[in-house]
Amino acid sequence: GGAVEPGETIVAALERECREELGVDVEIGPLTGWYYHREFESQVGIFRCGLSTRAEIRLSAEHSDFRWTPITQLGGVQAARVQAALNYEGTLHAQVF
Repeated sequence: GGAVEPGETIVAALERECREELGVDVEIGPLTGWYYHREFESQVGIFRCGLSTRAEIRLSAEHSDFRWTPITQLGGVQAARVQAALNYEGTLHAQVF
């Protein structure tokens, strides 16, 4: 999952993936970061998104569980990406991991 399909915009792909994988509609905010991961040889874009307070996560069969995690408990790469999204003030954050 997570790929942009032919003829689909990145925003439409994000909306679709969130509906398919989480069963929710998200409020899409700005693209806050663009990262290259050497280990996976992949490019990753991070958007700051929001959920309605009434949103109820309903995972697809591809997932078994989810949890909300404080930033302090995330790994280095994840914490850096989340912090950059939260601190976003209009300048795209880019980094190689």
